[in-house]
Amino acid sequence: MKTLFLTIAVFISGIAFAQKSIPKNDAAGSRRIFFGELGGPGVIFSVNFDSRFTKSNTGFGGRVGLGFLTREETITSNSGFNTYRQRSIVTIPLQLNYVFGKPNSSHLIEVGGGATFFGKKLSLYDFFHGDFNNTANEPESIVAATASFMYRKIAKNGGFFWHGGFTPFFMNGYIQPMVAAGIGYGF
Repeated sequence: MKTLFLTIAVFISGIAFAQKSIPKNDAAGSRRIFFGELGGPGVIFSVNFDSRFTKSNTGFGGRVGLGFLTREETITSNSGFNTYRQRSIVTIPLQLNYVFGKPNSSHLIEVGGGATFFGKKLSLYDFFHGDFNNTANEPESIVAATASFMYRKIAKNGGFFWHGGFTPFFMNGYIQPMVAAGIGYGF
């Protein structure tokens, strides 16, 4: 867990440091994007921040996000009665990426790789009823490798942004194909 927080802190520090070195009067297009995404490294839905480490909207950069999954599961007791529990997982996608295209173009290609942290499953029912010891057979937090192959469209000087593409997961020797689509605002 300490490693995850250290990784996030270094990643965000790198984005902040890279942004400090870029003059504010440089009109090089949208280098920072805030967006919501369905699918992708955040799994079901995530909110994300993407930033370039260069003075244009192309080149090396990174993204960090936060997602949340909830599902209801049925537990059948020995007496035959069903109980229902909600399970929740927090996801934190981190990626480094490279955006290809003509500088300040609105049509770009993104290729990246990184990891998604899946927080330990939580039972909201147990949380509200104080049964914190009911953790038998609960999987620990896991990290999955991710990749992204995306098309992105953004106005040359900021504004509306959208993207879509292929974002596979790599975990336990398997490749899980995923797709992603997101919309947001570039500034």
